[in-house]
Amino acid sequence: YCAVIARILARRAGKCDPEAVFTAGLLHDIGELVIFNRLPEQAKDALLRVLDSVDDLPIHEAERQAMGFDHAQVGAELARQWNLPSLLQECIGFHHSVCDAEHYPREVALVHIANILAQMAEIDTLDQEDVTAVDAHAWEMCGIERGAEIVELVVREAQEEIVELEKLFIDSGQSATR
Repeated sequence: YCAVIARILARRAGKCDPEAVFTAGLLHDIGELVIFNRLPEQAKDALLRVLDSVDDLPIHEAERQAMGFDHAQVGAELARQWNLPSLLQECIGFHHSVCDAEHYPREVALVHIANILAQMAEIDTLDQEDVTAVDAHAWEMCGIERGAEIVELVVREAQEEIVELEKLFIDSGQSATR
């Protein structure tokens, strides 16, 4: 969801490459895979902290408590080692801390918003309280009016796009087996 929502938001915001933002949305949590693979006990501890918290502790904060770093930092370092473009490095590294973005603040803000909207869409909660959970500064950086209406439009468009993508993959998979 995040990548598709990021691309839709990028199209609406303008002044950036929607496909680059899509790729950033696709890769933004790559650090989680590294942590789960290399530090499974610490990853489990971070998840338990989230589940045990009464005030909805975000996973990146739980990771910092458990390990002293978070998946965004790990992902950004991995992106640097892989020589990925600096736009991707920055989006991966700062999608939880939009104000720290130096060179690509609009793209980072788009991935930040898309990440939260994707989480809301996946658990099917799109009320006004959730919309305000997105950093208000991120909306401003993108030049997109914040509100439940835009969220519903973007999520609906993303759901339609994902259905089309699923059809494409199913159709191509069936023709490959023939």
